[in-house]
Amino acid sequence: MNLMARWVFLAAIGLVGAGCSSFGPGSIVRDRVDYSEAIGDSWKRQTLTNIVRVRYMDAPIFLDVSSVVASYGLNTTIGASVDSSPGVSGMPLTTSGSAAWSSNPTITYTPLTGSKFLRGLLDPVPPSTVLYLIQVGYPADFILQLGVESVGNLRNRTDHAGEARKADPAFLRLTTLLRELQHVGGIGLRVQEGADKQTVTFVFRAESVTGEVLRQIDEVKDLLGLAKDLNQFKIVFSPVRTRPDEIAVNSRSMLQMMSALATFVDVPAKDVAEGRATPVPDMTLWAEPLLRVSSANAAPDDAFVSVQYRNQWFWIDDRDWRSKRTFSTVLFMFTLADTDVQGRVPVMTIPVR
Repeated sequence: MNLMARWVFLAAIGLVGAGCSSFGPGSIVRDRVDYSEAIGDSWKRQTLTNIVRVRYMDAPIFLDVSSVVASYGLNTTIGASVDSSPGVSGMPLTTSGSAAWSSNPTITYTPLTGSKFLRGLLDPVPPSTVLYLIQVGYPADFILQLGVESVGNLRNRTDHAGEARKADPAFLRLTTLLRELQHVGGIGLRVQEGADKQTVTFVFRAESVTGEVLRQIDEVKDLLGLAKDLNQFKIVFSPVRTRPDEIAVNSRSMLQMMSALATFVDVPAKDVAEGRATPVPDMTLWAEPLLRVSSANAAPDDAFVSVQYRNQWFWIDDRDWRSKRTFSTVLFMFTLADTDVQGRVPVMTIPVR
C-alpha cells in the first residue's frame, strides 16, 4: 500500500470509528433516559388534561405509548486529492471526509378503549389495595380522602355527574384520627388467604398504649358505630355494614377519583356561571386541599405539569408538594387498577423524523 492509499485508509477508519461511538451501549445511556422522561412527561400531561376535562364534563381520553423502536443510520463520505501542479514538489495529499449518524424512532400509540379498559376505569379499586397503601406508610388521611367514597355512613367530598357534594365533617375527623393512630402504631392490617379470596381485618392495637391513644380509638369506634369491646373488624366493600364486627369501606374507581380531584381545579368563574364547568362544594372544611390546579391565560413559569385546554392554561405548581404527592399517587393507582388492554391491535404507528 503506497503512502497515499494508507492515509486514505486511516482517515476512513477514523471517521467510521467516530460515528460508531454513538451506537451500541452509548445509545442506551443516552436514549433510555430521554425516552423515559418524554413518556413520563406526556403521561402527566395526559392525566392532568383528563382531570380538567372531567371538570368541564368532557369524556376523558387515554392514549398509551405501547412501543418505541429506535433505528439508527450512519453516513460517511471520504475524499482525497493530490496536487501535481508544475513546480509543486512532493505531490502533497489532501484528504477530506465527514460522518453523520441519525436516529429515526417509530412510536406506536394504542387508544385505551373497549369493555375491559372501561371496566377497569369504572370498577372500584379494592378496599384492601387502598388500605395496603396505609399499611406501607402512606398517610391515612391522604389515602382515605383520595381513595374512598365513604367509610361506614361517613361520606367523602365527591362529584357525581357534575353535582358536587362536600365531605361530612365527621369523615374528615375520622381521617385525622386514623392518621394520628397510624403515627403511633395504633392501627394495622391482618390479611388471611382463603381458598378463593382474601380476608382483610382492621386491627386496633389497644395493648400497652397511652390513655390518649385509647381515647382516640374510642372516638373512631364512636364515629363508625363500632362495638367498644372489639378491636378487630373485617373490611367489607359496601356502603353499609351488616354485622357488628365489620367496617364497610366504599372505595372509589379511578374515574371517581378523577371526578373528585376535578373539584379542586381552578376554572374561570365565567365558565361556571355559564354552565361550561361544574360548580364545587364548600372548601372551608379542608385545611389542606388534596390538589391545587391553577389556571390563567398565560403559560406558567414554574410548573410540575401544565396543559393548555380551551384556550386556558392549567398547571400544578412545582413548589406545591401536597398536590404533587396527590397527582403522583393517582398515576401510581392507575397501575394498580385493572385497565390492561394487552393484545389489542395498535391503531397508530408513527415514524418520527
